[in-house]
Amino acid sequence: MHNPFRAHGALALLMALVGFIVAQDAYAAPSGRELRVGSERSFWVIGSGDAEYDRVRATLVHDGRFARIWVDNRDTARIDRAMLAELARGLDTATPAGSRNPAKGIIENEQEVFGASPVRFKVGGKDDFLLFDIPNTATDGLTLLGYFHTKDQYARSEVSSSNELNMLYIDSREGLRSVRRLLSTIAHEYQHLIQFGRNPTSERFYTEALSELATVITGFRLPNGEYMANTNSPMFRWSDENAGHSQIDYQRGMMLMRYLYEQQGEAYIHRLVGTKGIGVQRIADALVAGGAGSRLDWREVLTRFAVANYLQDEGSGEFGYGSSAAAHGRRTRPAVVDIGTVPAAYRPSRARLAPYGTSYFQVDAPRSLRIAVGPNDDHRVVAITFRGDRIDVSELGRGAEHELGDERGGIERVVLAFVSLSSEGQLVDLGVDTPTRVSMN
Repeated sequence: MHNPFRAHGALALLMALVGFIVAQDAYAAPSGRELRVGSERSFWVIGSGDAEYDRVRATLVHDGRFARIWVDNRDTARIDRAMLAELARGLDTATPAGSRNPAKGIIENEQEVFGASPVRFKVGGKDDFLLFDIPNTATDGLTLLGYFHTKDQYARSEVSSSNELNMLYIDSREGLRSVRRLLSTIAHEYQHLIQFGRNPTSERFYTEALSELATVITGFRLPNGEYMANTNSPMFRWSDENAGHSQIDYQRGMMLMRYLYEQQGEAYIHRLVGTKGIGVQRIADALVAGGAGSRLDWREVLTRFAVANYLQDEGSGEFGYGSSAAAHGRRTRPAVVDIGTVPAAYRPSRARLAPYGTSYFQVDAPRSLRIAVGPNDDHRVVAITFRGDRIDVSELGRGAEHELGDERGGIERVVLAFVSLSSEGQLVDLGVDTPTRVSMN
C-alpha cells in the first residue's frame, strides 16, 4: 500500500485539544538509546470506521540486526514467541530456499539489490515494523496484510500523523495465520520504503513491479497465470479500480522485472530504482546508464521478453529466466490464437495489439508456409519453430517474405509472436489466403 499523505483537519484539531504532553507521547522521535526491548510508545496507524488514523500503544519485542518489531499492547497476549521468532528470522537472518541468498533476511537481501532504506528517520541503523490488527477495508475478498505509508517519511511539522520512522505496518490477526505469507507481503512492502527514499515520484507501475520482484528474489512464489492468459494488455497500465486488471498488472510487472533482473543483473535493477523516466524510457535510460545502451535498446528487450514468456526457459540465454524460473512452480505458457493446419481454407484472424502488448498465433505442422511481413515499424514479428526437441527463434524482417514450412513434415508447430513497440493500440491481421501463403501487416 503506497498512499500519498492527505491532510486531516479533524485530526489536527484533536491534537490541539489533547495538548503538548500527549502529542510528545504519540509522536516523539526516539533516540537509539530509548529503543530497547520492553520500551513502549504510541503510533498513528490507518484508521477504522470513519477515522483516517487511529492511535495504538505498542511494546518493542524484538531488537535485531536490521529490524525492530513492535506489537500493539492489545495483541501481546495472543501472539506467541514462536511466531515472533519466525517473523524476526525472516526479516533479519534467513529467507526461503529460492532466495537470492537464503543466509540473509529480507532486509539485507533487498538493500543489496534495490538500495538502502531512507536515512532521515532510520534510528540506530534499523527499520521498524508494527504488528497491529489492520482494519479489513480491502474489497473483492482481499485482505490487507501489510502496508507502507509515506506519511512517516515527513517531519511532524510537515505531517502531524507522521511516526517519524522507517515503518512498515503488519497485520497481527489474519496475517499471523501464515507467517510465510506475511513475510511475502513484507518483502513487497519493504521495497516501497526503499523506492520512496530513492525515487519518491516513481511511476506506479514500476514501484509495484519492483516490489513484486523483491518478493520473488527473497524466495517467495507468485502466480503468473492471469498475465499469461492476457499478454496482450497495455504494458505500463496500472489499474486500482478493476480487480481483474489489477491482478494482470501486478503479474505483468513482476514478469518484466524478473526478466530484466536475470538478463541485466542486480546492478541494472539498482539503477532502475533510481531512474526518473517513465514507460519504456525508464528501461532505456537505465540501460544507457550501465553502458548497455549501445548494444541493446528497449525494443530488443521487449521483443526478447515476449519470446521468453512463451518459452519459459530456465536457462541463462537471451530468452532465459535463469535462477528465478522456479518462482511459479510449473511452466505456464501464454494464450495463443491457434490457426490450425496449413494448407487450409481461408481463416482470417485479426488482433488489436495493446500498447507494448504481445499476441501469439500458432500454425500447426506447416509443410509450406510463406510469411509476408509488412514494413510497419510499430511492431515486431518473431517466429518460434518447434522441430522435435529443437526450438528455433528468428525475428522476421520487415518488408520481406519468409519461408517457415518444412515439406518433409519435420515441424511440429510455428508460434508467431506479434510484439507491439508503440504507445498506441494497433490492428494486425493474420489470414491464410492461399494453401501456402500467410500475409501479415
